[in-house]
Amino acid sequence: MTLGQYPAMSVFQARQRVLGVKNAVSNGEDPAAERHDAQRELTFGDLVKTYIEQHARPHKKSWHRDQVRLETHFGKWKPRRLSDLARSEVVKVQHTLKEQRGPIESNRSLMLLRSVFNWAIDEEKFAGDNPAQNLTFFKEGKRRRLLSVDELMRVNEALLQETDWRWRAYFPLLLLLGLRRSELLTAQWCDVDLKTNAITIPETKSGEPLLLPLPRAAVEILAGLPSRNKSPWVFPSDGASGHLVEVKGAWARIRKRASVDDVHVHDLRHTLASWLVAQGVNPPLVGRALNHTRSSH
Repeated sequence: MTLGQYPAMSVFQARQRVLGVKNAVSNGEDPAAERHDAQRELTFGDLVKTYIEQHARPHKKSWHRDQVRLETHFGKWKPRRLSDLARSEVVKVQHTLKEQRGPIESNRSLMLLRSVFNWAIDEEKFAGDNPAQNLTFFKEGKRRRLLSVDELMRVNEALLQETDWRWRAYFPLLLLLGLRRSELLTAQWCDVDLKTNAITIPETKSGEPLLLPLPRAAVEILAGLPSRNKSPWVFPSDGASGHLVEVKGAWARIRKRASVDDVHVHDLRHTLASWLVAQGVNPPLVGRALNHTRSSH
């Protein structure tokens, strides 16, 4: 029997394991057979695949984002058996994410991990303890970062240097329309009407469809996109979904060129809201334009 690998298993732990094996043999048990049974336990990779297929995809609009988060932040655990994952490892990843991606991404990722394990336990796919349970999440606080006119000009210059036409169009449209990133990523041409200058978002975070007028600049961008009359998606891709999914890589290089490293994609939405208020639009109308569940933001 292979007991473990050094240094993951210390010499002391190996000696303790040997004593346990000897005691089991003296009691007529077969530790090798039991270990073989244990090896049939789901790996973390198996669990993620099963969770996405059986739960997330059928029940969650954000299933693809969940899949990306699980693979990006916890992908190194794929070959690991679930019972081998210790809480200390989860906490280590939690703090690493906070340092590298910020408290919000860390909290959302660990909440998702906790939900995945809870689902596995509820569905009797895992009989152990949830290693992501009872974590202390980081304080997020309220964050508002608005782009100045000078910063927007630099972002525009950075976009002109972007080689991918999809991102050159996506970010200006995001700013002009005030949509959530996923709402624009999943936009289809059948919902864009360039005759009446309007776009319909069938599914939004509020649960209600959104009919949005298109400003002239947005109409000009949409009318010139190569995907028009060629793809059902406004922003097509070769991935399984058929459309663009993740914006972080593209936005990271654009904001670096523009020297606005602290600006997040969602800040474009906040900037539009501030412009509307500055032009005298009352807050309830701003909330309605951005399809908020509440008027305050």
